[in-house]
Amino acid sequence: MAATVTPGLVDINSTLAYQNVPTAATGMVLTSTGLVLTNNHVVEGETGTKATVISTGRTYQTKVLGVDPSADVALLQLRGATGLRTVHIGNSATAALGTAIAAIGNAGGTGGAPTVTTGSITALDRTIEASDSGTGADAETLHGMLQTNAPIAEGDSGGAWANSAGQVIGMTTAALTQNLGSPGTSQGYAVPINKALAIARQIAAGHASSSVIIGSTGFIGVGVANVGQASSCLASNGLGYHPPVSAGALVCRALPGTPAVRAGLAAG
Repeated sequence: MAATVTPGLVDINSTLAYQNVPTAATGMVLTSTGLVLTNNHVVEGETGTKATVISTGRTYQTKVLGVDPSADVALLQLRGATGLRTVHIGNSATAALGTAIAAIGNAGGTGGAPTVTTGSITALDRTIEASDSGTGADAETLHGMLQTNAPIAEGDSGGAWANSAGQVIGMTTAALTQNLGSPGTSQGYAVPINKALAIARQIAAGHASSSVIIGSTGFIGVGVANVGQASSCLASNGLGYHPPVSAGALVCRALPGTPAVRAGLAAG
């Protein structure tokens, strides 16, 4: 399974500069010219992302072509890529309870040869609440997920679930909450590959919708809180007063070098 899938995988390293948080994940090459499938939460809030092709060691700058946060899917373009090997796509509609899978990805974010764990599909059509422990992003409700007992660790996000024929039937998206640095938990979840590819094709065609965003998401550069949290929000920025309003979103901080600062927004 792994020998068939690995040549089409990339290690992804993103920088979340305004949170000072580096993140590592996995992606799957869909075309020889460098279209790569990964998770939305891998690139959400990124200010710079690189992808290293595992089979060659070559690193590329990436461009976010679009995302679907509601399904945790993103499509990237590796700039200047040609002649890349791709993953072999299967049919996730054939997944059934007990189907054997190998979960392949950049576990631990260490790069290099991918980690391979094995197990089986233990549930279908799961609905879960998922959030990124590294960035503290709000939780998303994800529907129609596949579940496995193969250990899934941080860094596996965007990686492949391969069947016994070495065909990808799912994209790793989440795992039961775990401690940083742990080897993974035996309750992981994946977006069925049929769903992920349908979204990727829509993004590649440039068709936005109520769930699909074409291009990078907008970024203002403010931290906000409900005015009910005004005291703690403003105190953390050395401002000891309450805003003269009783409802709305309060600006707690404006990050240096962002559009918010250029527009004159400030804490309070």
